[in-house]
Amino acid sequence: MSHQKPIASLSVSRLALDFLPKILSALALSALLVAGLELARILSGGDGPFAAELELLEFRPMAITVVLGALALLALRASFNRLSVALLSLATFAALLLIAHRMKETTLGKPLVPADLGQLHELWDVRETLVAGQELEFIAIGLMVLAALVAIAVCLIRKATFPMRLGERAMALALAALLIGSELQFAWFIPALEGLGIENNVWSYGYNLRVNGFGLPLAMNARQVLRKPKGYGQERLDRLFEGLPEEARAALAPAEKPDVVVYMAEAFWDVTKLPVQFSRDPLPNFRALAASHTLLPMTSPQRGGGTANVEFEALTGISHGVLPVASVPYQHYVHRPLRALPTLFREQGYEARAINNFHRYYFSASSVYPLFGFERFIALDEIEPLDLEGRRPEGFVNNKGLRDVSGTLALVDGHFPSDEPLVRRILQELDAGDVAKPKFIFALGMVGHGPFLYEPWPDPDVTVEAREGQPPLTEEAARDLENVANAVFRADKALGFLVRALEKRARPTLLVFFGDHLPSLREHTF
Repeated sequence: MSHQKPIASLSVSRLALDFLPKILSALALSALLVAGLELARILSGGDGPFAAELELLEFRPMAITVVLGALALLALRASFNRLSVALLSLATFAALLLIAHRMKETTLGKPLVPADLGQLHELWDVRETLVAGQELEFIAIGLMVLAALVAIAVCLIRKATFPMRLGERAMALALAALLIGSELQFAWFIPALEGLGIENNVWSYGYNLRVNGFGLPLAMNARQVLRKPKGYGQERLDRLFEGLPEEARAALAPAEKPDVVVYMAEAFWDVTKLPVQFSRDPLPNFRALAASHTLLPMTSPQRGGGTANVEFEALTGISHGVLPVASVPYQHYVHRPLRALPTLFREQGYEARAINNFHRYYFSASSVYPLFGFERFIALDEIEPLDLEGRRPEGFVNNKGLRDVSGTLALVDGHFPSDEPLVRRILQELDAGDVAKPKFIFALGMVGHGPFLYEPWPDPDVTVEAREGQPPLTEEAARDLENVANAVFRADKALGFLVRALEKRARPTLLVFFGDHLPSLREHTF
């Protein structure tokens, strides 16, 4: 009695078995390519000591980058049926991206982001400025590309040395199409990375590269590349502004020009809305101001973080809702001058300054603010620390409450600088420069920044406990809530100090104060 073999089953199994070595070779080649790219990035960057930069790199992001590189190699190999062509193409493309990244960092102080690829057509307009002083570098780049193209052409002409069978090529291309198509449709990539503990550090794209490597941040932010909306253009914008009433135009240029201070406080929010009992009102100054001045509710585009997106909306009037989810305009889109509040105020004769009591690299503020029209940006390194009242928390290195924050000595509440030196600097800047010119100042306070995991102050201004009849708070919840309440209290104290000082000034001042988003309380708290 004869038995027939399941031919189809054997063919598929054999195909998969034959395909396995090609997958393994793609992973090995990708690992070599990624390692070479990272070494070149570190050696060409001068960000810090080689060993320290190498130590910053994390294993999981690098492993994911190797897998992505292997998939790209397989797809290219399947397309041309030449392993040499796939490797040369991918290596040349990666080298060009790294070169572009270093050139952008040198000229603009910002790293390369995927949205830059949508601006390639603009390079021709700035070609003379771009090449000036770097002629030899561009000749070397041109020769490198030419050599790569010649090598690719030779490989295409010659017979394939490690050809892929038609079924293998179909499998590789189908896998690539499936992954790309499902990501475009369902946006699963970032959530999957977060599940692996890999964070897209959009607050500092440079730090993102140093921790996650060069390749993965580009892949993580690829969805942020925008297409120009249909019908968008200067003519349409001109038609929109033609309908602006004359009364509104006149309101833009009042006869008496007050100083204007827009003060955004990190995570400032009425914490008494939480269902717990506080020993005192954490925001007495704000509540007194709200009773006698205009108080308006605000809907924030963020929750628990993403301050730069709230800034973007407040300064430009552009809703973050029209942009892709998880995009950060400061990092992804603001690459050229943009008409924002500072520009508008300067057109009305104002001096425009930004003050932030944190690092100037944070969310690329140092490169974005000038594009908005700010004439000057004062960051943490220019703000004079001052004494605080009461005892110092443990860990403070001297009696002024100075602690080293990423290399900068700063007055710190919890882990972030106090707002009191910030408001003192606001007052200094209002009276600095040309006294005849009114000032527009945008200030960002950081004392309320979370997470609130740090040890409580020895003598807190506000304590917290469960309401009567409610279960007692856990130790972690009590600490979180007490820290957020005291952060709000200190921000409120700085606000009160600022208002009392403004009331004594001769020039009238318009103060707009708001919190950027809700605080980031942990899941076990609420």
